[in-house]
Amino acid sequence: MVVPVPPRMLLALVLAISLALSAGCVTPPASQAPVTTTVPATTGPLGTATAPPAAMTAVYASPAYGFTLTYPVAWTVREENGGATVVFTTPAESSTDTFRENLKVTVQDLSSSPMNLDAFITSQLEARKKGLANYNPTHEENLKISGYNARKLSYTGTLGSGLMRWVDFYTIRGLTGYSLSFTS
Repeated sequence: MVVPVPPRMLLALVLAISLALSAGCVTPPASQAPVTTTVPATTGPLGTATAPPAAMTAVYASPAYGFTLTYPVAWTVREENGGATVVFTTPAESSTDTFRENLKVTVQDLSSSPMNLDAFITSQLEARKKGLANYNPTHEENLKISGYNARKLSYTGTLGSGLMRWVDFYTIRGLTGYSLSFTS
């Protein structure tokens, strides 16, 4: 079953994909500057992305983890929240909006328990499946992020009373695991 993503939420999905594919979730070597990612805020004809005016965006930088990204100013940013390194949350659509779409970037030190990408993904999914009913994987894709093996996973499930959709990206660099998860 394919769960449609509202056009307004395509922005958040583009943020997730842009961040992951530009290697923004991977700490660069000390000799390189952090990666900067610009996030398209609207879609133009036939769904092509167009850049938002600079006044509508802000820059998030994490020197500790080596990534920088541009995000819509209307979004809320919370660092070190619920196990995530940083969480970006969309504004409420109305006063009855009970769920706000979000993008979580998590950086995990694996030095005390080194593992390969498959084991890292399994450990992350086990944690994410807690409280989730009707887990249904919809897409899996191997890819590279900044030259490192990575995986994109899409899945749906019921959380509380709502059908939800996730698009996750995972990679490991050295002894550090990176996950980026968009929830709608």
